[in-house]
Amino acid sequence: MKRWQKKQVINIDVELFKVDVMIFVAMSEKEIRQRKKMVSKKYEKEFLECIEDWDKDSDAQTQGRMHSLGGGFVVLIKTNESWVKTFGVLIHEMTHVTQYLLKDRRIPLSEDTDEIHAYLVEYLVTTAARKML
Repeated sequence: MKRWQKKQVINIDVELFKVDVMIFVAMSEKEIRQRKKMVSKKYEKEFLECIEDWDKDSDAQTQGRMHSLGGGFVVLIKTNESWVKTFGVLIHEMTHVTQYLLKDRRIPLSEDTDEIHAYLVEYLVTTAARKML
């Protein structure tokens, strides 16, 4: 089994914005549910809701999913035979994280803010990729 296909949980601390991004890779809904202790009791119910029906979604065309959770983010990624496809899904989901995070901080995408958006996507993707790929 290739490294990117292994079941893993990756946590990224985005210190600048004081948020965490938890990425669940190649894990079923049941396996993710067993990790609920990683989330504060305060957000446990919301966490369980955000992973609901992941197995059904991941059997279809959905390869990834992103949810905001208590100021942080939960990302689910299904892997397959191609690391290129998996890496593409990682970039896609980290772009969503960036969009939601910066919009929440009142930093909408514009000509004046495009670099911070690009740097944050780069940071999230490279940090996750080092651990995942």
